[in-house]
Amino acid sequence: MTTELHILAWTLVLALFRCCCVGGAQPRDGPGYNGGSRDQAGPPVGKLTGRLMRAQNNLFETLPVFAVAILIAHMAGAKAR
Repeated sequence: MTTELHILAWTLVLALFRCCCVGGAQPRDGPGYNGGSRDQAGPPVGKLTGRLMRAQNNLFETLPVFAVAILIAHMAGAKAR
């Protein structure tokens, strides 16, 4: 596996870790809200949870472009320096 694919794999691990962080930091309203459709707005989130949610959204917005760039570099045979 090339360096580029290792970087992409670790980025996906980071994405999963961030999902767990956000899920662990969100307030608990019981299984009725957390397991439901969440049609209504939930309880207000704190500063830490809000920051974690924004960081997660930022990663998910840029991850597809990053993944495509890595895959193109891998298919073209480019080497990381």
